[in-house]
Amino acid sequence: MLFDVARPDGRVTACPLLRALGWIPGLALHVDVVHAAVLITSAPGGAHIVGTRSSCSPAAW
Repeated sequence: MLFDVARPDGRVTACPLLRALGWIPGLALHVDVVHAAVLITSAPGGAHIVGTRSSCSPAAW
């Protein structure tokens, strides 16, 4: 299990977590609230997409 804490301002930037999960830009995600926590999972056809911030790109790892 991996987790991180982020500000709830609509954008989650957790580069170390994204790297550990192997989540690359363009990956579709599903976001849900479970017991007052936000749960983000990879999901084909998910409504959210991992962005392309240069600091989180595989080339920066």
